Amino acid sequence: IVLNDVCLPEIHYNHTYLDMLKKGIDEQTKQYICEHYEKARWLKHCVERRQETLLLAAQMIFKNQKEFLMSGPTGICPLSFKKIADDMHMNVSTVSRAIKGKYIQTKWGIYPLRSFFGNGVRTEEGEMSPAQIRLIIKRMIEKEDRGHPLSDSKIEKMLKEKGVSISRRTVAGYREQMNIASSTVRRAEYI
Repeated sequence: IVLNDVCLPEIHYNHTYLDMLKKGIDEQTKQYICEHYEKARWLKHCVERRQETLLLAAQMIFKNQKEFLMSGPTGICPLSFKKIADDMHMNVSTVSRAIKGKYIQTKWGIYPLRSFFGNGVRTEEGEMSPAQIRLIIKRMIEKEDRGHPLSDSKIEKMLKEKGVSISRRTVAGYREQMNIASSTVRRAEYI
């Protein structure tokens, strides 16, 4: 895992002011330079720490998402922020903030780091992540008869037959997250 920090500006100190500290300057100027130098050091430290936290979080995520790396989106397994935070010896909110708005490029595409988290849905074969269920729904819709598209209720029943018990509303929510129109709209688009 490699951070893409190309867009992150480097923080440099203006050595002219640091050199002034070595020369005889008045106490007020010396205090002003020292104060701002410490603020700059603190900013640089915080940016470096943020990058280290992000890299560690990504490493921990993919330590737990090996199946995704091998087989793609169907391999995303349930993963909690608490598990990663515990592995990193950090607070859950720190991990959440570190990955907010961050993406990872993989051979399977570009994914928000948040997409690797979620509580699992219990199935007859174990737990399944929401991403895995969304993929199953997407494949069902891709294979549907365009003249008679699958309703959310029908998808719910088909999932139950596969041992995945989720509500019709959850099916609708997952479908909407994938920007897939309702069966009524899909039927109208076909005609």
